[in-house]
Amino acid sequence: MGRKNADRWAIPACRKCHDAMHAAGDDEAYLAAQGLDGRSIAFALWACTGNDEIARRTILRAWQAARLNKRAAE
Repeated sequence: MGRKNADRWAIPACRKCHDAMHAAGDDEAYLAAQGLDGRSIAFALWACTGNDEIARRTILRAWQAARLNKRAAE
């Protein structure tokens, strides 16, 4: 606690996911278990800073890809 990563690595998360990431103790591992590459998402969001529409599409596409990958693995 008390440590903060640079804003360029921040990704939006709902309260439930935020708490789950902290409970897991490893944000990247938690996101990977959800089928998400947190670093790639953060990088893409940083690259489109100031363009909210592209940021929303980036997040939506990441979640869609994660759902598809999860279904394919089942």
